Amino acid sequence: FPERSIIRLKRYKDSELESTREFSVDSQNRVIKNTVRFKHKALGWITSKYETVYSENIKDLRMLNQDGTLDYTMRVIFNENNNPVEIRTLNIKNELIGLSTAEYDYENNKFIYKVYRQDGSIVLNKTESFKKDYEITRNEFGDLTEFYWPTSSSNIKYLVEYKYDEQGNWTSIKKIQIDGDKKKTTEIIKRKIKYLKN
Repeated sequence: FPERSIIRLKRYKDSELESTREFSVDSQNRVIKNTVRFKHKALGWITSKYETVYSENIKDLRMLNQDGTLDYTMRVIFNENNNPVEIRTLNIKNELIGLSTAEYDYENNKFIYKVYRQDGSIVLNKTESFKKDYEITRNEFGDLTEFYWPTSSSNIKYLVEYKYDEQGNWTSIKKIQIDGDKKKTTEIIKRKIKYLKN
C-alpha cells in the first residue's frame, strides 16, 4: 500500500455485517492505527482502538479509550530472531502491571512460557512446541503460501492459495491443511476492494 494509506474492511456472515476495521499503515506496510467495531450478541456494537509505535526490537501497542486517551500499553520485546521474549503491560503512568516471558530452545523446537503476578510470583509456567523455521515458501507478493504451524509439534503442512486484483492486493484466500495423504480446505476468505481517488 502507498505510505499513509487508510484501509477499511467489512466482514459479513450470512450477508449480515459482523465487524468493520479501519487501519493506517506506514511506508513499511506496518499497521500504526487500528479501529475495530464488532457486533456482540448481548452488548451490541463494541469499538476498540489502538496505535502501534515501532522501535528497534520493540513494539508498543497503545490501547485507547473511546475518547482517544491512553488506557494501557502492551510492550512487546523481540530477540534477534524476531520472536517475542517479553510482553509488559504498562498503565498510563508507565508502571508495570503485567508481565509474560518466553525462553526459546531452538535446537529442540521448544519454548518456555511464563506469566507473572504483580508481586513477581509465577502464575503460569509451561513448555510449548515451537518451529523457528516454520515458513516454507512465499510468493512474489511476499505472502506466505506454505508453512507449518509455528507452535505445533506435528508435521501438518498448510497451503494458502491467493487471487489478486490488478493493484496486486489479494481478493481471495483459500487455506488448505495437509496431514500425510489427507488434504482439506479449512477456510475461504473473499473481499472486495474499493479504491478511492485523491
